[in-house]
Amino acid sequence: MKKVMLIDDEPLIRQALKKLLERNKLNVEVIGEANNGIEALEWIEREKPDLIFLDIRMPLMDGFELLKKLQAKKIMVKTIILTAFRDFDYATEAIEFGAYGYLVKPIDERKLVEMVEKVCLKIDELKQTELAAKQVNELLKTSYLESLLEGHEPTIRLDNNDGTLLELRSNNCQLMIVRSSLTISEIDPLLEKMGSRILLNFQGEIVVVCNHSTDFIDNLTVIQRQLGERKTACTIGVSSFGVPLQQLRDAYLKVRACIFYQKATSLPYVYVVEGENERVSTQDFTPDQGTFELFAEKLVLGLNEEACELIRQFKVKLADAMLIDLDLVYQLFFEFVIQIKQRIAKTNLQDRMSIGIAELKFVDIQAYKTLEALSAFFEQKTLECIPSPQLDETSRMVQKIKTYIQENYSKEVSLHSLAEQLFVSKNYISSIYKQKTGLNFLDYLTQVRMEQAKHRLETTEKGILQIAQEVGYKNASHFGKVFKQEVGITPAEYRQRIF
Repeated sequence: MKKVMLIDDEPLIRQALKKLLERNKLNVEVIGEANNGIEALEWIEREKPDLIFLDIRMPLMDGFELLKKLQAKKIMVKTIILTAFRDFDYATEAIEFGAYGYLVKPIDERKLVEMVEKVCLKIDELKQTELAAKQVNELLKTSYLESLLEGHEPTIRLDNNDGTLLELRSNNCQLMIVRSSLTISEIDPLLEKMGSRILLNFQGEIVVVCNHSTDFIDNLTVIQRQLGERKTACTIGVSSFGVPLQQLRDAYLKVRACIFYQKATSLPYVYVVEGENERVSTQDFTPDQGTFELFAEKLVLGLNEEACELIRQFKVKLADAMLIDLDLVYQLFFEFVIQIKQRIAKTNLQDRMSIGIAELKFVDIQAYKTLEALSAFFEQKTLECIPSPQLDETSRMVQKIKTYIQENYSKEVSLHSLAEQLFVSKNYISSIYKQKTGLNFLDYLTQVRMEQAKHRLETTEKGILQIAQEVGYKNASHFGKVFKQEVGITPAEYRQRIF
């Protein structure tokens, strides 16, 4: 149904025209009438009709002047001029200003019907064209911003002056991540006070890019209240202000990390990258490989609660580091899965242990969007693990010996101290360890110490003496001799080869 307005200073003309339109069922609805151009202009700006019937001669502002005003204001509305024979020249001139056509008074019903049907078809065509252009425009905007969010140079060029980017200020933007069950079409109206903005689905969440404003946080408060009224769970992450469009990727990663580490603000479930949160770390985070190995050892031994404690300690370290690369965080958690798989395979326990954590896939880990939720999930899976009831006592003792060495290699470890810790004799330890592994107890201790030393040489700039002491040697000379005997080169030569 097309919205129609009648503009004529003669009430009888308006009344007759309205009856003709209704009688012929022309799929139009008269939504308003005016008897001069000033009154009509206010109506048109407010009601936005599809079609107006416009008289040329009217008081205060005539039809010709109204057309000029509409053109100046860039208000596009189809217009049919109503004219007498003496106004014919004005009517033809009005067509040059965008009028669709004219009807001569008194109005011929057949010509009226014919013209209205034609103009309605034209309106439909224009709306379809505008819709298609809008869809293309939205696609271009989305593609452009997706490229920036992915860290790529956009392959398309957009002119910011023509409104293609909704007049986003290229050096003063703000980015938000909205995680909610609501759709873009449901969230967009809630952001109306934020002015020019673009919403898009990116990697499974809604990303909003808008102009920064001084009342931005106040607007967030309003949004939180509206969401609360809807009883809709929602998490919002907000970048620092003044983000250049070319730095959207960096802003996106910081906001995502800010949500992941749940840096709280005064607003519930809103996380803002500001102050110390701006310093989301990009440093290398290289955890001790022994953490993952020890985790697997404890699960095999049935020490689930101790394995959970390793997860909690790991969570604290990650929270302190605040890695901006969350894919790396997920990969680090997946290392627990890899280690337990390898340990089960080594000990031939595939059919004798119920360890669901070993069945996790990388995508299972990526499903968790906060560090708290991810670590809680791992703790749950760890507690669900059931060690093998068929693992003989001798094998359990060997596992305990390995675990003790992995936890205490930096200290002075001896058969005597180990025997006291495990409440068995030194001879028993030597015998069963050699029997089960083919190695002497001291050989395994040396292996662990050398692996830890190589790890430190590869990932730190610590001195040789400091590394020697950290892995259980009192002086660098003895450490160097043992290292060369086991590895084939000195610690210094090993570091040079790595770098």
